[in-house]
Amino acid sequence: MSKDLTKLFTEEEKSTPELQQHVKEFYDLVMKERALKKDLEELQEKRMAAEETLYSSLEDANFELIRTENGTFSRRIDLYANFEPGKKEDGFTWLKEQGFGDLIYETVNSRTFSAFIKDFKKDEMAELPEFVNMNLKKKIGFRKK
Repeated sequence: MSKDLTKLFTEEEKSTPELQQHVKEFYDLVMKERALKKDLEELQEKRMAAEETLYSSLEDANFELIRTENGTFSRRIDLYANFEPGKKEDGFTWLKEQGFGDLIYETVNSRTFSAFIKDFKKDEMAELPEFVNMNLKKKIGFRKK
C-alpha cells in the first residue's frame, strides 16, 4: 500500500527528507484508514444480513430469546417516529395538546452554524457575542488522484 512519495517533490521545492517522511506517514495512514472504513462497511452489511437471518430463525422457532455461552440474543422491534415533512408545526401543536410539549426543543445544525460564523467573520468589523464559542482544528486536506 505504501508508495514512494518523494517523486512528488521537485528540486525547486527543496523539501527536506523530514517533510517527505511526514507526507509519506500521513499518506500511509490515510490509505489505511480508507481501507479500514471499506472493510467496516462490508462487515456491517454482513452483520445486518446475519441479523435478519437470526431474527427469522428465532421467529420461525417461536423464540423471543435464546441464551448461549456468549450471551443472550433476543428478538425485538424498535419503533422510530417523526413528523412528515412540512407537518412539523402540526405535530408540535398535537404534542402540546397531548400534554407532551416538553418533548419540543430547538436545535441548530452545528455545521450550518459554523459555516454561518465563518461567513460572518469575513467582515473584520463584525464582533461575535460572548456566548458564541469558536474552536479551530488544524487539518491536512488530501484527495487521491
